[in-house]
Amino acid sequence: MSYEYEQAVRQRDSFANKIPSWLTLAIIGFFVFVIIIFTISLFNADSGKNDIVIEFQKTLFEQSNELMDVNFYLANEQDKDKRYFVKLQKYSNQIEHRFQIISEFIVNNDLDFNSKKFTQAEKMYRKKMETILKSQKDLISYHKSLSKLQKNLPKLLTLNTEINNLLFKSNSSNTHIYFITRQLYLLERITSNVTALNIHQNNASSILSAADRLGRDMALLIRVYRGLLKGDYKMNVSKINNLKVRRGLNKVTKLATSLSKDIAVLLQQGSNAFQFIDMRNGLQIDSLKLQVYYQALFFVEY
Repeated sequence: MSYEYEQAVRQRDSFANKIPSWLTLAIIGFFVFVIIIFTISLFNADSGKNDIVIEFQKTLFEQSNELMDVNFYLANEQDKDKRYFVKLQKYSNQIEHRFQIISEFIVNNDLDFNSKKFTQAEKMYRKKMETILKSQKDLISYHKSLSKLQKNLPKLLTLNTEINNLLFKSNSSNTHIYFITRQLYLLERITSNVTALNIHQNNASSILSAADRLGRDMALLIRVYRGLLKGDYKMNVSKINNLKVRRGLNKVTKLATSLSKDIAVLLQQGSNAFQFIDMRNGLQIDSLKLQVYYQALFFVEY
């Protein structure tokens, strides 16, 4: 990843980092306000109102609830698997169905309403939802690799600790003990960077930085393990000959090498994770815009 690209992402996120809490509260507050208004109006509707109009208002109310449900679902669901996208597709289908009903009602009843901007807001929402749904394969791959890392990093730490203990018991050189001990600190840093790859809890800039650090740290981790197995004059470390230690080194090197492939997947799919964040945040904004139009539609003269 180029320095220019990293800077661009960080600049893009500089404002986004400051808004999630107040933006979320604003959206939730607005949704609650609109839902209360809708509910009161529905229960106090004039008995003479046309049943078709009342049904249309119910559709607006249901659509408002659905948009809010989608926002919470995208923000809070942690497991990205096929079931996640099946449910999201169901949400999308229901929302799209109501888009059609609402648009047809506006046209058929020639409502005094700014339908051009409303249609544009629908279009933007639909486009972002389609982008998220199309990211299914890449996002599942991203979370699968992330899950594997989270599951196996404790094993790496345990193996490294066992090797460290064996070195002390076998009276190995201070150099060997130093390198293995340093690996423990490196593994702690790797674990911290893996945590920062959660796309729900972090922004694109922090994910980009964490993925870059993770790749470099894992490469160094593997290099040190291999250096202890074979010797590495550039690191000024000699080969370890103790058979028990070597068995442990072979095991930990194999696991670390396997996990490095998952890190490569995370780096490769990182842009898709960024796009998911952008689309998710964009849907929140589009939902807020649509709520404004739905409120106006609810009180328009029929």
